[in-house]
Amino acid sequence: MAQSPSFEWDRDVEKNGFIHGERYYLDPEHQNIPLNNANFRPPRPHVPLDYDIFIGLPSYRDGSRCGYTIWTAFSRALNASRLHIGVVDQIVSGDVECINEYCKLAKETWPDDLECRYKNQISIDLRDAKESTGPISARVALHNLIKEEEFCLVMDSHMQFIPDWDGYLVEDWKKTGNEMAVLSVYPTGYETIGPGLTQPVSQTRHNCYFAHDSLHTIPDFGAILIDDSQQPQMGAFIGAGFQFSKCHAQTRVPLDAKLKWVFLGEEFLRSMQLWTQGYDIYSPSRLGHVVFHDETPKSQTTRNGSYDDNESRVATYKTELEMSLNRMRSQLSIPYDGPVDLSDIDKYYPPKVRSLEKYLKFSGVSLTDLSLDTWPCKQLHWVPYDNPEPIQHFLPNYKMKNPVELLQKKAAVLNSRSDDRTWEILSEYYQAFALLVVAVGVSIFLVSRRKSRRTEKVYEVVPTEEDKA
Repeated sequence: MAQSPSFEWDRDVEKNGFIHGERYYLDPEHQNIPLNNANFRPPRPHVPLDYDIFIGLPSYRDGSRCGYTIWTAFSRALNASRLHIGVVDQIVSGDVECINEYCKLAKETWPDDLECRYKNQISIDLRDAKESTGPISARVALHNLIKEEEFCLVMDSHMQFIPDWDGYLVEDWKKTGNEMAVLSVYPTGYETIGPGLTQPVSQTRHNCYFAHDSLHTIPDFGAILIDDSQQPQMGAFIGAGFQFSKCHAQTRVPLDAKLKWVFLGEEFLRSMQLWTQGYDIYSPSRLGHVVFHDETPKSQTTRNGSYDDNESRVATYKTELEMSLNRMRSQLSIPYDGPVDLSDIDKYYPPKVRSLEKYLKFSGVSLTDLSLDTWPCKQLHWVPYDNPEPIQHFLPNYKMKNPVELLQKKAAVLNSRSDDRTWEILSEYYQAFALLVVAVGVSIFLVSRRKSRRTEKVYEVVPTEEDKA
């Protein structure tokens, strides 16, 4: 029998009942069951028989490492022909371009190829690094490179994949039991890659504790290490450098293109946006820890500076940063002073399906008293939608009621009714049954807010842990 996942509190700070050296156990098997509304469930995951994966890389003068990242993605993929990579490559004259570095490695790997293998599956948005205003603007540009792919992986440009990573990652996403799942974490360093380019031997990261020095400060996060993680762990916070989900998570929840120069705090805003639009954040299990971060000190890498090098060249930098942070605070209900740009708010922050107040409670962040902060490191549970209609419209086969419970109730009614109403009851039975099992070849997944209609796909319903019980 597999061990229950757990973590040892190794932080120097003891808070919220966490004691240094103590071990705490988790229960991800029941995390999709709400604490107070056990008859509700998130949408079941649906995966087409064939699917493409989009990888988005924002690269700032990081061509050599970016090219290596792409090379490991293609050369170690289970199905490289189904990958599509978009790069926002921000360079200055004389820099190595990401695509050229990749093609150099591809030529060494496949020397008999006349052309750079997989080059036609890479889209490049080449930009002047001197015009960069931070990572958010680069990720906004990345979103424009997403086409009709099923899955999206938005990540840093200096990473390394392990063999068969794409198969492992999709399988781990399926294990969330949630169509609206976003796998996200701060990936561990190259030194944690297992023997023979495999997953970490035991420990995996999970973003769950945070800090903000004052009620005006937007929180930023830290990660614990979980032992024996066999299932994705529900959390409250993303890591911007690794986000894997259905592409609709990126296309239905727009990034705020008005934000400039922001680094610290952007992840809390994005976490809130995703969660209040119906998406749920999970850190990958050991199975899904397939991407690793180059944590070499900047002084020892080929990276040439950062976007903040541009701050001194922009006379309005301080004002633009203040206005961006205040814009973020306005959407997080955090007090602010000074100028703020509130234009296009409805465009970037559509009506919520779960309230901001519920997200703050879920994440443990207090806006009234820092002493009331509660780190969400213990087991979290799925929170039902306040307004499920947008999700049910987007996913026509979904109703928020627990399909297993509905099926059991209909079966009980069927057994208790007289024979003369059998066919009527069977009709009700099959309606409930359709919520549990959608026949292969019938369910057509409709994606809204796309510029063009996507081709029809055949989806399979992914069994959840509840089905297996």
